[in-house]
Amino acid sequence: MNHAEPESRAITLTGSRSGEPPTVRGFAASYLRLCRGQARSVTAALEPQAGDWLLRPDGELELAVDPPRPLAADELVVPRLDRLVQLLRGEAESLVIDCHTADYACVAFDGDGRSLANVVARTPEEAALRALLFVQAEKAANEQSR
Repeated sequence: MNHAEPESRAITLTGSRSGEPPTVRGFAASYLRLCRGQARSVTAALEPQAGDWLLRPDGELELAVDPPRPLAADELVVPRLDRLVQLLRGEAESLVIDCHTADYACVAFDGDGRSLANVVARTPEEAALRALLFVQAEKAANEQSR
């Protein structure tokens, strides 16, 4: 087990090549805004795992160590792509993440091959998280209409 002190970094945008989104510790700034905003119901409910980044209310990112500590008030997990795929697989039978030029697409399907979500974003993580939010919202709307 690693008992090192958690690493903490203030959010500062790094320079990027022309046309690429600004990043913070490897995450697109737009993805962090999504995690903090519309996706808060998902990101604040995740249990931290070693290697996860935690977004604190003061805007700093902290690396979760082993064993990870519980989330403090108003903290959230910034999900890695593998965690988002795991969450999406709980909502959809299959999914595809594709890249074309500077955009990523995430398409989720039900067991009959019908499209549940088709989302395009600047990063694969953002596309997957937006697809997850869309699928969850559609399922909730369908359950309310019954």
